Amino acid sequence: MGVIFQKANQVAVWLGDAQDMTEEDIKTLSAEHIAMAYQVQSGSAQSAFLRLLLKPYWTRVWIIQELAAASKITVFCGHYKLSWETLEHFSGPTFTAGIDGTDSDELKARFQNLLQFRIDRLAIKPVRLLEALYRSHYALSTDPKDKIYGLLGLTHDGDVFIPEPNYSQSVEETYTDFSKTLIEKGFPLDLIYLRTSRRGLCNSLPSWVVDWRDLNDALAKQEFKHIQGSIQRSLSSFLPKQADKPSFSENTLTVRGAILGTIDSMGSAFSADGNDVMTHVVTTRKGAYSVPFDFDRSTYIFNALLETQRLSAATAELPPNPIGLWSSNDKTELEKFFLGPMKPNVLEVLSEWINANRSFITLGETMDFWDSIWTSQPMKTDRNTGQDNYLRFLVTTILSGMRIATIQTGELGWVHPQSQKGDRLCKVLGCDSYVILRSVAGGFYVIGEARLYWFAGEPEISDKVESLMIF
Repeated sequence: MGVIFQKANQVAVWLGDAQDMTEEDIKTLSAEHIAMAYQVQSGSAQSAFLRLLLKPYWTRVWIIQELAAASKITVFCGHYKLSWETLEHFSGPTFTAGIDGTDSDELKARFQNLLQFRIDRLAIKPVRLLEALYRSHYALSTDPKDKIYGLLGLTHDGDVFIPEPNYSQSVEETYTDFSKTLIEKGFPLDLIYLRTSRRGLCNSLPSWVVDWRDLNDALAKQEFKHIQGSIQRSLSSFLPKQADKPSFSENTLTVRGAILGTIDSMGSAFSADGNDVMTHVVTTRKGAYSVPFDFDRSTYIFNALLETQRLSAATAELPPNPIGLWSSNDKTELEKFFLGPMKPNVLEVLSEWINANRSFITLGETMDFWDSIWTSQPMKTDRNTGQDNYLRFLVTTILSGMRIATIQTGELGWVHPQSQKGDRLCKVLGCDSYVILRSVAGGFYVIGEARLYWFAGEPEISDKVESLMIF
């Protein structure tokens, strides 16, 4: 199909009828009115462009190859036609309009992803299969195997992982074989925790296999971006020693790793629409923990929540201590912590999350108590963009559904929303992040990612490493 689209004189894109759009909307964008559109870039034209992007056509995985390979594209909607160049223009940096109830930023990002596929193809720029999967995480397909197969013609290394598409296989077999091949080729084992916030253990796939049908949420996108960055930095750095290489026995993955603790308590997680995913489990004990001498618990908690270890490579200065977030009772008070504007719905969800987690206990005291320590200190006002970025990363973590948690030794961090009290924190050799495992007869299930902040650097694990069977 890629060859057919590439050799065609012109590819005609049919978006369907022009329903939910006025004749004037279409005319504003149509080929006969390109000159006016370029001069005016009116709000009505931008709104019409967004309505075009709401068409189901743009969500299908197979159209990526169609648009990337075509030498010329003409778009049809109802009785009207548009040039591809017109749509490219309206996706540019001057595009600002939105539609009520629609995430216009997400629609624009998806369209720009399609543009990038086309730019790369025309420039003969090699694209990795995993990168193509990252860019198309939102795309849909009637046959779930096409989430992978539909991208093979766009990538330079697709045949390394899948020499020939096999439609006689089940979805489970296809996805399992693909994950095995990625691991055998030395890609980071972090792929085993790549999953959405809602994926539990009722899935028909082995827990360590990526479900490519279901990666379109904030957590999966955040994790996939982190894994992509790791791959781009150095693929060879993930190759474990021969003795530590993972192995397979049918659908069981055996890895080398160390169990470092168990989850003792967790906070509440909130979805992006503000619905409570799971109520928090708070430990009532305020037992003593083995912390270093003269340990500053307040600063430790501050740094753990901001994930400063995870972001240690960033050059931005940390936000001023204290944060004082827990002193904010509503979205109006929260807004003052950010330099740039925040969406009202984001501030509302953040406010709900803070109120739900005020009673969370860490290192013997509630978050309300630690907030009183932070707010009793002088507040710095000279904030900069770098500091604002750290706070926005914190918001991204919260909105992705990650839950604050402590392990039984007292360390604090973030864990996958499906984690439970008693789940194990593990360092798997070959993973950049920690992994939450759930014990079952004879082995473990992967629950998801963990980001723990240690009291005094990462623990020595060499004497704790053992073989772990993951089902």
